[in-house]
Amino acid sequence: MPHDSQLIFADHVGRFYARQYGFLPMAGRLWDTCLFVIRLSRRSMS
Repeated sequence: MPHDSQLIFADHVGRFYARQYGFLPMAGRLWDTCLFVIRLSRRSMS
């Protein structure tokens, strides 16, 4: 589970991309979740 600071950062990133490029505001959290899953999979492989 991501930490609060990671979720807050993802929210800020999502708002930035929503304003600049018309992405959905949830895009930041989705991206953060993808990175979190990638990090977990790398740990389990090693």
